[in-house]
Amino acid sequence: MKKGLRKLVFFNRAFDSVSAQQDEVHTVGPFSSLMVFDSMMKLGASLTNNEFDPTLFFEPVDPELLKKGYALFCERHDFEPYAFTSLRSVIAVGLWWQRHAEVAADETETDIQDEIEQEISEEHELEATPEDVADRFERHFLRAGRAYARAQRLTKLMNSDIDFKLVNSDSRCHLVIRQGHMQSVECNPHSPVLSNKYLWAEHSIETYDRMSVLLSELEKIKSQNGFVHISFVGAP
Repeated sequence: MKKGLRKLVFFNRAFDSVSAQQDEVHTVGPFSSLMVFDSMMKLGASLTNNEFDPTLFFEPVDPELLKKGYALFCERHDFEPYAFTSLRSVIAVGLWWQRHAEVAADETETDIQDEIEQEISEEHELEATPEDVADRFERHFLRAGRAYARAQRLTKLMNSDIDFKLVNSDSRCHLVIRQGHMQSVECNPHSPVLSNKYLWAEHSIETYDRMSVLLSELEKIKSQNGFVHISFVGAP
């Protein structure tokens, strides 16, 4: 998704109000785009209106097929169909799956954005079975949970002390991050930090992208059997 079309968004704790600015009400985030949750917000509206939105998955899908696929999805997991009228309930399930399963464990911010762009670019009507639609519901629930978990990790990373070592290196590196900016290792690690509750109020999509790159690189080092230790600083 092109940077010019992206901007940070924040939700209130009930996930029924959204803002482009973090404030005392909209504390949950940051998320790089509303498109991450677009399908699941449309699901909530569809259940409330008792009529499935054919653009729920971006490309046109027959509402009857969506209905059958969603019913199968709920049957698979023993869900009450009308339990997901709120985005918060969707995220709760996706977060549980993300924490307790290996599914999509290596997915990154770029992977999520690429998947969304691919779905948006589809101009033909999706030809699928109810099983295919049920599978897609699972992916979108998981995507919502992963986006929430990533927002939490990025927020913690904004005020952190990081030690890492590449797998084939003899030297260990040290980074000090305060309010989303890298500081010299000589800085006072106990310097005042903002509460993470409003930490993103003065930041934009550029900071989000910078923290995302750092997080992805640290995860890559860990996946290659390198050493990474992160000490989070400040209030959560």
